[in-house]
Amino acid sequence: MSLVAAALLAAGAAGATEPPSYPFDGLWTGTVGKMPVTVCFTRGQGSYYYDKYLIPISLRDGDAIGIWTEGFGDEAPDWSLTLSGSDRASGNWAQGRRVLPLELQRQEWTAREYGWGGACGSVEFLEPRTFEPEFSFEQRDLGGWRYRQVEWKPPAHLADNTYSGFEFAPDQPGDAAILQKLAADRPTGKSGDALFDCMSGGISSLGVDGYVSAGTEPVVANPNFISALTTTGNFCGGAHPNFWLDYRVFDRETGAEIDIPASWLSPKGFTLTEVDSLVITPELRDTVMGYYDNVEAECREAIGEQLYWNVGLVEDGLGFIPSVPHVLTVCGDDIHVPWGELEPFLSEEGRSALRKAKR
Repeated sequence: MSLVAAALLAAGAAGATEPPSYPFDGLWTGTVGKMPVTVCFTRGQGSYYYDKYLIPISLRDGDAIGIWTEGFGDEAPDWSLTLSGSDRASGNWAQGRRVLPLELQRQEWTAREYGWGGACGSVEFLEPRTFEPEFSFEQRDLGGWRYRQVEWKPPAHLADNTYSGFEFAPDQPGDAAILQKLAADRPTGKSGDALFDCMSGGISSLGVDGYVSAGTEPVVANPNFISALTTTGNFCGGAHPNFWLDYRVFDRETGAEIDIPASWLSPKGFTLTEVDSLVITPELRDTVMGYYDNVEAECREAIGEQLYWNVGLVEDGLGFIPSVPHVLTVCGDDIHVPWGELEPFLSEEGRSALRKAKR
């Protein structure tokens, strides 16, 4: 009796409470026609890429073990596979009248210690898609401060992903540490970085890559501080894409990243909850909402109730970004509040920062 037949009989005998059998789960290499491919299956779903192109294609399960539909089109190809022992499989790739032979050999793979499990999220499935990152550079100016924009040039198999950042000539004691923190966000081309973690999630859940779009640009630079605004969008296989804005503020004396609500704002502005979370006070939120220029009533109501805010240094004041759920993304504007309105909410450290920010 074949392993497939045995698995089907076992599933029927065990009853509905037994977990389904997935005899093809794992990592495979082989050929579709004459083209080398790398294939993975996790809990019956799968993905594969042609080794020449490195772009994953989903394999959705069909009506029986060993049958899959490729991709999501109306006339998508079908796969049919039969196991030969435990480590080989053969069958056909078929689209209409076109039929190509499938030949696969099972390979070893390593389960991840965290994140997505299964062969489709494994280092071995992702490793052939790693790359040496390339960047382009462009000189720019921010109020007389010179910096270089850094733009990632993605390889063809990751063309839907983007990254931009910045670097500058260090001239303050903490600048080297700041540059190191900024450079850590760049794609490394190696499995395990943020880009590959996102790809692992997309492939494991849907059989195709997710995407990451990230950009960081400076908005304030003076001898004491650098403030940057980061824009991030991604889809890593969850229920929906994500988009958010964040400020990052750095102390050029120490190189430390500054948490403004915790350091520059007093308990009159942000207060600790019983679980040690910092939330905005109603008084400061009312002040911030006075500069919120979105006229949509639904947005104004929702943002006027938000407790968690990211705060950054902007020209002549602070910028406030509400932490909102996905459905309120369009309401989550960056709100700039001038220093004069903020003075009642500043801590001693914040007042010192105000003097430094105005230098």
